[in-house]
Amino acid sequence: MGLFRRVGFALMMATMVLFRAVAQKPADAGPRLEVATIKPSAPEETGRFVGWEGRKFMMHYSTMSQVTQFAYGLQAKQIVGAPAWFDATTYDIDVLADTAEPTREQWKIVLQEMLSERLHLKVHPEQKVMPAYVLSVDKDGPKMKPPMDEEGTVEVGVRIGRGPHELVFVKSVRGSMGELASELQRVEMDRPVVDKTGLTGRFNFEMRATSTKPFFAGETPDPSDDAPPIVFTALREQLGLRLDPAKTEVGCLAVDRVEKPSDN
Repeated sequence: MGLFRRVGFALMMATMVLFRAVAQKPADAGPRLEVATIKPSAPEETGRFVGWEGRKFMMHYSTMSQVTQFAYGLQAKQIVGAPAWFDATTYDIDVLADTAEPTREQWKIVLQEMLSERLHLKVHPEQKVMPAYVLSVDKDGPKMKPPMDEEGTVEVGVRIGRGPHELVFVKSVRGSMGELASELQRVEMDRPVVDKTGLTGRFNFEMRATSTKPFFAGETPDPSDDAPPIVFTALREQLGLRLDPAKTEVGCLAVDRVEKPSDN
């Protein structure tokens, strides 16, 4: 049922609120880890791949920091206290769950279980003051629509994907502002994004924008007059939201213990 999601040209995977993710235990989740194969990436490999289909999940040419970012819905700067190799050595990871068709959120729990079992990862939540972006409501108010009563089989949440010419596309089905902030920090921004909109409901919305940075080497923005505005402008014009730089308190994940993955 699920097609592989390729980084850069397909929908990116959604996020989870940090403290909720830390508190969840894999044993309490539905799908469980059946087996995981972890091996160093080949020297000639340079293209990162993330995808899942059925019971299989793959994350290739990825650091353990990137795996942890996905598993806990984090931006790289929110992981503190990890050793140097954690964000330097790349691995090819193939995971098999014991249940068919896990959701994105369930895959995150499975990966948390893998990190605990194979890397003996132990973490705790921690608050730190650091440079971030603050997501807030613009002066004219939000422009998002309330959710429909019936969404069919579409999975709820916020998705941010990348396309050619630095295209960024956002789609929310009953998504929250916390999920939007988490996706922005994971996919687009170079620092954490803190939700201070005060909006507690869920919304349906779409947004098209031009990224603040190229995703691939040599990638350039769309030069045509129809090119969407940069992300900061698109948030204001299309969603009625602001994204402003600020130094503020951010929820982080502090690494207490981690070991290099054992041989398969």
